[in-house]
Amino acid sequence: MKRIFLTLLLICLLMAGCAQAEGPLGQPVPDFTVQTIDGGSFTLSEALKTHDAVLINLFATWCGPCRAEFPYMQQAYDEYKDRVAVIALSVDPKDSPEVLRDYAAGLDLTLPMGLDVDQKLAAFAQSPYIPTSILVDRFGNAGFVASSSQPSKDAFIRLFDFFLDDGYTETAMLTAIPAPRIQASLEGAAGGALTFRPADDPTVWTMIVQDGVLSASNSGQADSDAVIEATVTAQDGDGLAFSFRTDTFPAMDHLFVSVDGQIVKRFSGRHDWTDWVIPLTPGEHVIGFGYHKDSYGSAGEDNVWIDSARLVSGVEVPALPTADAFVARITDPEARQIVFDDPDGFMAYYFGSETAWIVNSDTAHVRLSLTADNDPETVFAYLPAADITADSFLLPQADESRHPGALSQ
Repeated sequence: MKRIFLTLLLICLLMAGCAQAEGPLGQPVPDFTVQTIDGGSFTLSEALKTHDAVLINLFATWCGPCRAEFPYMQQAYDEYKDRVAVIALSVDPKDSPEVLRDYAAGLDLTLPMGLDVDQKLAAFAQSPYIPTSILVDRFGNAGFVASSSQPSKDAFIRLFDFFLDDGYTETAMLTAIPAPRIQASLEGAAGGALTFRPADDPTVWTMIVQDGVLSASNSGQADSDAVIEATVTAQDGDGLAFSFRTDTFPAMDHLFVSVDGQIVKRFSGRHDWTDWVIPLTPGEHVIGFGYHKDSYGSAGEDNVWIDSARLVSGVEVPALPTADAFVARITDPEARQIVFDDPDGFMAYYFGSETAWIVNSDTAHVRLSLTADNDPETVFAYLPAADITADSFLLPQADESRHPGALSQ
């Protein structure tokens, strides 16, 4: 007899980002003076007199993600210290000046470092997480606040360049690193039938034209989105038709299509060139194509491609059949489901949608029923037991030629 615990994970399909504080964004950063470990002092108002921006980094010496980003911060500081002042402040009272000096020496850090003794900056940031970075702009306001470890020197440089730009005339409110400013023509993109433009959000990457088709510029960039948009006017019975190809980490990284800011379809894993159509209601719509890249790894070419985007008429796309609830069950008639007495909801809180079964055979067949909110491209089964194997952890991809959204050849 084997006990099988089947956990079904619905992947979070939100825009990329870590735990972030938004309360202080756009607000004046309170002035402060701290003693630095080199025997000097650092005053925010004085730093703003001689620099165009100030980066405040809140950390602790025991924090692994904090340690991981410091070499990149130091490299960016070396290049930008004439225009961007940097101060790293430990929020842990146990990090004495002696401890901080040893810590800085071990990482070859020369950027200013001290202690947030009264937790004044931590309270301003309104975030319980570290590392937390606050970028004080030329106006003395918090233009960027984020609790996340930056993965590269380039991330800090993109942040600095955004706030140092001559066109920066009013305080921004960012919780993610700005995307690179890619100067690429979109003329003729995806067949030229639609006029595309980059998204307005400075933290969102763009799609670019390669060999006449659209592809994502954020391949390999963890926790990022690349988006391109177009405005169309649809008549009754019109739909958005396009061809696409994907070669991504299944379920995690995906091509998405949005209509008026709402994602209506995702594609993940490996798809050869396929034609698709999405029905539109009459009127003006903003349609978008994008690539969501998470931080769990990469597979294949780690990219998506779009071609032949256009409006077509006479579209009748029936709704996909769905269940009333998201359900997983073992189809073996002799299998027995384990039901826990959980009146206070503790099991559901800690284990989510985990379901336990007892089966009498070596093989178990599982049937999943998806609701309208579950895109099968982004659902997978996870088997936590070490002695259990599976033919496939991913749901089999549907025959797209028979899918209601696929265009007939």
